Amino acid sequence: MTAIIKIDQTGLSAGVADQSREDGLDTGAQVQLTNVSPGSTSSWVLLWVPDADVNAVASLAPAGSDATFTPTASVYGTYRVQLTVDAGLVTESVSIRTFAILTPNKGFRIPALNERADDEASLVNNGAAILAASETNAPIAGGPFASGNYGGWYAALVKLFEAAESGGGGGGGGGITARVTITNAESPYSVLVTDHVIYVDTSGGAITLTLPAHGTTDQLFEIIDIAGSLGTNNCTLARNGGTGTIGGVAANYVMEAPWQVVKIGSDTVSAWWLHN
Repeated sequence: MTAIIKIDQTGLSAGVADQSREDGLDTGAQVQLTNVSPGSTSSWVLLWVPDADVNAVASLAPAGSDATFTPTASVYGTYRVQLTVDAGLVTESVSIRTFAILTPNKGFRIPALNERADDEASLVNNGAAILAASETNAPIAGGPFASGNYGGWYAALVKLFEAAESGGGGGGGGGITARVTITNAESPYSVLVTDHVIYVDTSGGAITLTLPAHGTTDQLFEIIDIAGSLGTNNCTLARNGGTGTIGGVAANYVMEAPWQVVKIGSDTVSAWWLHN
């Protein structure tokens, strides 16, 4: 018998048995932990919570074989959840899965302390047993782990390093500059001074990017059509507050050529300029 955890949160779609999650909400909504394995007893422990969370451990409450806890709102990081079934019996089984709330701007996942994967995992050793032994096994988009989903902690580090490598920061930006992908679902999107490369995918509908206010950054932004769909659905670069100019024109700028790439920077006074 194997202990199996299912993780749900109010406001999210249903969880998948024996699978970690990294789509948690930062609203402070209650998290439901379900024991979907047989057994006579069950016990729950939060082995790790994000540093700023002051609610989760104290609110962990058993409810039959299941449990709930309430995370602190607007806190980001990974919760490491342990379920023990039939403790002290020959049928005892332990499972650990993670529940993550991504950072709000860049979507980084901050791993939990001592979060584990199978130390035998590799590109060629990636079967069901390896997946089961990984505490973080939420689906991963792209990369060598896409078919195995057993390297969540590794994927989190890769995303951070790629972001640090991709940009050096602009005036007023500071910190990490990174790639961000925007679709119709995220539109309208307010461009951050810490953004640098912005991928736009208008295959699902038009997009509006609202530029930062004049005087807040000297960052050079690069906007790239990655879907080749601008000819069908365009992308509008909107002036913040409707003031100032773009390319010398007192109007928003519309990207409408498939695969178009636009580089745009501000003089930090009243104008945005297009760069070749």
